Amino acid sequence: MQTVTRPRSSPAGKQGGFSLLEVLIAMFILTVGMLGIAAVVVIGNMSAMRALIADRTATVGRNALAEVRVREWLDPVRWLTVQGAPVVSSRDQPLPLGEAFCIDPLYIAQINNQQGAVPNARSPDLGRFPYNPPGTAVSMVRISVNIAANPALPANIQAILMNPQIWQRLVVGEDDLVFDPSRLSRPRLLFRTDTGAAVPLPTLPGDTASGNPLYADYQGMYSWMVTVVPQVPRIPSGTQKYLVSAVVFRDRSFLWRDDPTAEVPGERVATANFLGGGDLRLSIPASLVTDAAQAEEYLKIPEGQYILLAGRAVISNNPPLMQNVFLWYRVVAAGDVINQNQNYFREVTVAGPDWNIAWCLRTNNDTDGDGVPVETQAVLCTNVYGVYTEVIDPEVLSRSSFPAR
Repeated sequence: MQTVTRPRSSPAGKQGGFSLLEVLIAMFILTVGMLGIAAVVVIGNMSAMRALIADRTATVGRNALAEVRVREWLDPVRWLTVQGAPVVSSRDQPLPLGEAFCIDPLYIAQINNQQGAVPNARSPDLGRFPYNPPGTAVSMVRISVNIAANPALPANIQAILMNPQIWQRLVVGEDDLVFDPSRLSRPRLLFRTDTGAAVPLPTLPGDTASGNPLYADYQGMYSWMVTVVPQVPRIPSGTQKYLVSAVVFRDRSFLWRDDPTAEVPGERVATANFLGGGDLRLSIPASLVTDAAQAEEYLKIPEGQYILLAGRAVISNNPPLMQNVFLWYRVVAAGDVINQNQNYFREVTVAGPDWNIAWCLRTNNDTDGDGVPVETQAVLCTNVYGVYTEVIDPEVLSRSSFPAR
């Protein structure tokens, strides 16, 4: 008799199930996937924020260059020192040979308003950019602009130099609008009224009237100043062109240099050592800061922000004449801060116009002990996110031309 052999059945616990190893592998894959999605969200948000900052900075910078042309801020007859004196008395008077200027009316008004009088004890330092921190060798003249309808009245000049509200409407970007978040289904734009209140429009039942709306409210995170620098070299020798740069800040610090609430000054000076190509080594003496944390903040120029290199150029040997050189550079990479030889150092890579080594303040003198004898001055400003430059001929610099020198 033939015996039929039946196949052995699997244990009931293994039918249609998963082993512990399979479950662990699935959990690992799921966890890695979720972490990857979370990382993509974070990176995407950061990239979107960078793009937003770059877009608004570009808008503010280009608008600033158009603004100074339309409002004739490049007319030197309208320029005022921080004490209220005219830079030049008439259009027949030339500007000081080789002098550079920083048109910064909002900062001047902010500081003068804090002090409460013009002229004041801060004027000698406030009248320079950077504002004469320790070690400053080269600086520009910081000036305001006389925009008064009757520019000869002393009261009008005082208002220009001491009233920051005047300049906030002119040199602060107004594109970062503010919306009322209380009605998410239909966010409403906020407007400033003649009473100073912020009201959402259009009005809805239940809203309380708070005055007549004047203009759309904005965050005011972006502001600008302008540097006017004589170009080097002058070609031909009798023609002086100017580099007019709109310098755009995001959340600029309007505190004074010695304000105890500021961790570091908003305008700082460091030594720039040229390592070759676009590589620089920034240095400051250890005695300038209290500790390593303050040194980190002092030398902090994140990637994408700008620094200003300053030096001197010989423009004539007979008679001997020199002029200051100022050029803006974008930081594309930054290293860590290190402490060595009683100095703090940070290496950065910058991109920008060519720099002539002959413009350096020192070409055979290693003052910070890093072994590099080619040094010049670097100006570090907090939160400079954009610099937009035009080369201006004397005949188009303003409605009246600068005299050729």
